Amino acid sequence: MMTTIRYKIMPDCAFEYFKSETPTALVVCATPGSRAMVLSSTGTLIWDALTREFQTESDIVIAISEQAGVSPDVISDDVRETLTSLHESGLIEQG
Repeated sequence: MMTTIRYKIMPDCAFEYFKSETPTALVVCATPGSRAMVLSSTGTLIWDALTREFQTESDIVIAISEQAGVSPDVISDDVRETLTSLHESGLIEQG
């Protein structure tokens, strides 16, 4: 079950996109004093969605499923796990 918690990139988080061999770019993101995290594939699509202010898990799943042409059921677990990891790393906030 998807949550209605809203997520947003932390104000002090720096990030940059890098071209890669895959269809999606890589994103490297970090906050001051933390280790950088590298996102690829679905992670990059999730990060793109997070750049548009606060987004719910449902908003992100729908946006990515439309972009990737897959069912929301296929990606919902990956989205949830990625959001949890980003939040625990201090890269995104809940609001």
